[in-house]
This record gives sequence, C-alpha cells and structure tokens, in this order.
Amino acid sequence: MQDLVHAWSEVPINPYYAAAFEYKSPVDFLHSLSEQYDKPVLMTEVGYRSIDGAAISPGSWATAGTPNTMPRQTPTTPFFRSGLRMAVVWMKGIELWQWNLSNQYASKRYSVMGKPAEAIVSQYFHGDVPYPISRSLDHLSPTSSISARAITSSTRGSAMTSFTAAPGNDVIVGGPSVAGKLSTTTITLTGYGSVVGDIGAQAQILINGKPVSGLFEFKPATDPSGYQTFTVSFDNPDTISSVDIALVNSTPGRALHVKDFSINGVALGPGDGTNASSPGSFDL
Repeated sequence: MQDLVHAWSEVPINPYYAAAFEYKSPVDFLHSLSEQYDKPVLMTEVGYRSIDGAAISPGSWATAGTPNTMPRQTPTTPFFRSGLRMAVVWMKGIELWQWNLSNQYASKRYSVMGKPAEAIVSQYFHGDVPYPISRSLDHLSPTSSISARAITSSTRGSAMTSFTAAPGNDVIVGGPSVAGKLSTTTITLTGYGSVVGDIGAQAQILINGKPVSGLFEFKPATDPSGYQTFTVSFDNPDTISSVDIALVNSTPGRALHVKDFSINGVALGPGDGTNASSPGSFDL
C-alpha cells in the first residue's frame, strides 16, 4: 500500500515517465499544470482492472488475467490517500474509468460497481474521511474561496477543525492563529546512496547550522523496496532558522539521493528548500 502511495508523490523511476512528468512526482506535475495555466485540473480517467497485478499495467486492455476484486480496491485507495486528496484548491475532480453503462457487473474490467472499490470511491467522494487540507489552507488569502462540498474536517496538530458546507461555493476566512509550541522535532529521511571505497553516502541533519544527528549512511538501492529510512528527534531550540541535510563525505562518485524528507510528519518537496548541488531535487 505504502509503495503505491509513494508512487504518486515520487519522481518516477522509469526514465520515460520521469521525463514525461518533467522530473516531478505525478502530484507535483499536475499541480504545476494548474499553476501554469491558472485553471483547476480535471482528471478524466482513473481506473484499475479487477485482476491480479492490476497496478502493474493499469492501462492494459488484455483480457488475460485472474479475476480478483481486491487488487482493484488496493490501487484505488492509494490514489485517494496520495497528495491528490490534499488538492482541494487546484483539483476540480476525477472521472472513473469505466462504469458499465448497462449497469452490468464486470468481473475483470475497470468498473467498480459491486466491488470493494465501490465503497472506497463512495467514501472519498462523500467526504467521509479526514482530508489533510491544512497545507492548501495555508496558501489561501482571507478572501479566497474554495468549493468546500467535499470537506468534512481538517486535522492541525492536536486540534480538529470541522467544516460544514452547503451545496455550491463556500468561503473560508482565515486569520492569524498561534499553535502551541512543540518541545521536540522529528525529522525523517528516506533514500539511497552510492558507495566509494566501501563507504556509502553519509548524511547529517543540522539545525541552525549545528548537527543534531549522527551520521546516516545510505547504501545503493535498485528500487524503492531497498530505500533506507533514518529518523532523528531533538529538543527544539528557542528558534529554528534553518534545517539542513549535509552530505558530509562528499567525494567524486559518491552521491546521496533523498526521496522523502519530512518534518514532524509533514512531507516536504524540493521546492520547499534550496539545493545548489542539484536544483529541483533533494539529491546531493
């Protein structure tokens, strides 16, 4: 499940698709289109067949394959769990491919009708899940308006804010707020590195220019299943002015590839920081 969720929020490993998405994750690429044209995005095809291995080649129309409705549920759930469900501002909606127009059950086809995935789709379309919309709301001005018909709640820290919206467009008015100060911070890195002289890429976390972690040594990986994850927690100083990832043993041929970087559970993207080594990525 987590691998499928990551696939929506990581740059594709396949070079063809990486180039097609302009070396962005699928979610970031769709978001960039919305910003480029100043229009919301409507996805006109989302679907997986009801067969074993449905997520491997979702666009395949081949009739071969063992019928299985559970894989049809599995790829559907990560789609909604991915960053797309945070896109309440720029995502207009999605169209399911493909509902049987004769309302006939299709055992191996794309239709979700009468399958476990139908309940998943219904749950998300009716907003019966907590939508993590706080990052989107942070970018709204006090006069911004969004369609809030799908919003039921938003979790921010330990507080739960509920929204009730009538049909149509609703306005959320935001003002300054002060969250309780955290006493500790947790940073998580996931990625892989290259080895030179039997030593992998060693990373260290610095806060305000001072190390708060030991050395995290990353080794090679051929696919996401081989990525390594390191976590560090530390007591917060009075103020945090900078957070840095340092490759401390840089040498020709050695590289660090950070695929996921989160602070207190909030995933950050390359655009949230500055990387002179490899702009537009977390690579060092």
